[in-house]
Amino acid sequence: MWNFISDNERWVIGISRSIDFWNDNWLGPKPIRDLSDLVEDVLSSLSHPVADFIDNGKWDGLRCPNLAVSWAALVWHKHLPPRLSLLGWRWLHRKLPTDDLIQVKGIQFPSKCDLCDLSTETFSHLFLDCQLSSALWSKTTELFNEVWIWKAIVVEIAGFWSNKGKGWCLKETWLAGLFSTLAAIWHERNQRHFEGKKRSPSVIFNGIKGKIVFLCSRLKFSPKSVADLILCSRLHLENSSQPMLRILEVHWCKPMRSWVKLNSDGCSLGNPGRAGGGGILGDHDGRMLIRLIPWFLLQEWNHLFSYLINSIEWKISHYYREANPIADFLAKDAAKSGTSSDDVSLP
Repeated sequence: MWNFISDNERWVIGISRSIDFWNDNWLGPKPIRDLSDLVEDVLSSLSHPVADFIDNGKWDGLRCPNLAVSWAALVWHKHLPPRLSLLGWRWLHRKLPTDDLIQVKGIQFPSKCDLCDLSTETFSHLFLDCQLSSALWSKTTELFNEVWIWKAIVVEIAGFWSNKGKGWCLKETWLAGLFSTLAAIWHERNQRHFEGKKRSPSVIFNGIKGKIVFLCSRLKFSPKSVADLILCSRLHLENSSQPMLRILEVHWCKPMRSWVKLNSDGCSLGNPGRAGGGGILGDHDGRMLIRLIPWFLLQEWNHLFSYLINSIEWKISHYYREANPIADFLAKDAAKSGTSSDDVSLP
């Protein structure tokens, strides 16, 4: 029984420093010193706890991680579907099986670019030099009001796309353009190579536009310029920016026949500060009956108050300042002058 338990026991590695990396059998039935080819003189001097090789729960002491590449954020973007991210990763690592990369593995066969029929198919030719590929890159950048400049390697394309998208409110759409074009080139190559199906450049580009629209259909954008607004309209993207201010026509309306209208306004030159008020009475023909400044307005109000309550029909409504310029002028004049006078020259 003891032999059975000893043969099947295992160590559970935590953050303890009590397990010796070289001399304890934490990895299996034998310690690492017995599995290594190191000489005894070297092994006798080795004594490190397993915890020395673990950093933040990772075996950073044993591995040598590569430096982050400049295009990592471009490929592994949250708005890209994993299928396109993986295609972009393989593309930037030159891991797509073009004819030249297959031939490097010792498989020899005749080669021809299926997109242009003018050259053998190499990775660089297919994605950079082919007439059809160059036309699609140019059409996509033109869609975003940019100019396509030929690149020598695909990493330069990623750098070009990354730099142009910085700080742009439509950078997700621009990013979708890169991977939609890449996917269209690779898909068209495979369709022609394996199935003999061929599409015209205009049909391929319409497919690229459709893919961009699909990838961005659930996103909202806030255009910052007329060019951005035109692009949103061109790709049918949802505009989430605040609606433009509406121009409202404001004018003074005459009262109904047998009615008079009192326009009043107040003004304060600071808080605290000197204040004033003013008003004007007009009839149903628009004629001014009387100008009222603070003291006179108060007298008229006290005189008419009992009638307003018991004898006549009346109502109060709000007016914009643009429809109440005379009362506004009288209120400001009273506040500035500090006097109550009906001898005021109107503008």
